[in-house]
Amino acid sequence: MLPFQSCKDDNGGGDPGPTQNISEYMTSDGGYGVMLAALDKFGLGTQLNGTGSFTLLALSDNQLFADNIDLVNMSDAEAEIFVKYHFFAKKILPAEFPNNGYIATESAGGPGGKKLAIYTEVIGDNVRFNGKNYIKKVDATNGVIYVMEGSLPPPTLIQALAINPNIKTYKNAVNLEAAIKTALGTGPNTVFATSETKFIEYLNANNTTITSLTPSERRKILNNSIIAGSNKHSSELSATETTMGADILVTESGGTISLNGKASITKSNGQCVDGVIHVISDLLN
Repeated sequence: MLPFQSCKDDNGGGDPGPTQNISEYMTSDGGYGVMLAALDKFGLGTQLNGTGSFTLLALSDNQLFADNIDLVNMSDAEAEIFVKYHFFAKKILPAEFPNNGYIATESAGGPGGKKLAIYTEVIGDNVRFNGKNYIKKVDATNGVIYVMEGSLPPPTLIQALAINPNIKTYKNAVNLEAAIKTALGTGPNTVFATSETKFIEYLNANNTTITSLTPSERRKILNNSIIAGSNKHSSELSATETTMGADILVTESGGTISLNGKASITKSNGQCVDGVIHVISDLLN
């Protein structure tokens, strides 16, 4: 795997810091030929071999094979979306990633060319990407490498709902309503997913469970949370938005976006290949 730097220099001093750039690390270590070739093909090789500040979620040849990811035989469009989904055009340390939130990659694979996002969880000095850990973090002269335990295929809305544990009950509600699930599979769509804490609080207050709600009750909650046929980031929301259920009023104050004066957007712009997720603080029922 990738070598660590010595903690002392030749004179017994402190850590001399990294001596190789990202490309040099991956080349000297070996076993990253497929990803290096793809990075070069899509214009990232020169950057990672020069100065600047970057973050790469690196995948070894063996890991790509284990995950059945064939970058060589993908279409150029698919391969570019995949590779750039593992790349950030700045150096990001673990504690600097959003905790239980979304961060945009350099992959313009969303509707209208919007950059796809990864869901990150910060746990102490560690960070998880779409629920997957990294094996090793290596500092380079021009950024940082996270050697991944698994690849990160860009998710659809349905897949992204399952990745985020903080919207688990919302995801379960979607799975119980076949028509809603089908609608979310024919994007683009904008989804306001109620946070797990608030959804459970609502169910407990009504002495019920997600499976015990009537189909009409579930559909009302879900329909009011989906703007069909539109991929809107938080900054693109209009004062009035028409959902699959009823119109919702959107207001902004002090940087906080509220819906119907009740729910606020707590985690925004979870961009997927076929729509976007915003986590909200309350139900829109």
